[in-house]
Amino acid sequence: DSNLGVFLNYNFNKIFSIKTGISYERKGFLDSFESILANGQRLGVEQVGLNLDYLVVPILARAKFGNKLKFFVNGGPYIGYLAKQKSKGMFQPIPTFRWNLLNNKMDLGISGGIGISYPLNDLVSISIETRNNSSLISLAEGALINTNSTCFYFGVNYQLKGKM
Repeated sequence: DSNLGVFLNYNFNKIFSIKTGISYERKGFLDSFESILANGQRLGVEQVGLNLDYLVVPILARAKFGNKLKFFVNGGPYIGYLAKQKSKGMFQPIPTFRWNLLNNKMDLGISGGIGISYPLNDLVSISIETRNNSSLISLAEGALINTNSTCFYFGVNYQLKGKM
């Protein structure tokens, strides 16, 4: 999975804040299977997969702890919109499965993460975070096709007002 985004953090006090933003997130899968004809002849191993590209907006409650080096945890809901999907692998598109069954373009789920941040001065800090997004709704009617992603973030943070 890959992810790129812009996020805002509003501090209520030195510990609690709300974080939101928008990101472009790629989810998907790649799987292998062995092709065997009806007569038992083995054709070899095939690969098949799907890329799902989402625009994702989380609303996260955040708590941070520590003095100079800040540890933080965050969690809350997210909403996503499926902007693009593309099959990958040997078959383009895969004839035995109708990818257009993925008719639910909206994704709704729970996001949670942990990380650290370190201030470089009163206005700028750097941070590293790992976050997991787990979908609560299926991509297709009548099937359990949910998404799940774990992403790593590296951030350069600029404080608009007050101290970090």
